[in-house]
Amino acid sequence: EDCHESDTRTTTITFVCDRTADEPILRFIEETADCVYRFEMATARVCLHSKEVECVALDPNSHKEYDLSSLVKPENNWVASMPLGYQGATVWINICRSITPLDDGSNKC
Repeated sequence: EDCHESDTRTTTITFVCDRTADEPILRFIEETADCVYRFEMATARVCLHSKEVECVALDPNSHKEYDLSSLVKPENNWVASMPLGYQGATVWINICRSITPLDDGSNKC
């Protein structure tokens, strides 16, 4: 079917890692002006095999444990902008697991 009387419709599905998804979850993202329908499929089936660790921090003085699991990002990474002097460098990090591949499929560090 033509879109806007001349363009062909296309669909893009991006698979994202979600280790907590028991079943794949399809989510509509957007329809672009040039008739591209973007979806994300969250599933554990596309996750890289990475070692997960217990996600706690131990205070060496009080020996109190702090649960950091709420900081884990299964679908993307934390982005930290570096201070002046690093000329606009950006760092991608994740807590208690490997970083999630970026949109271009790479694992930049």
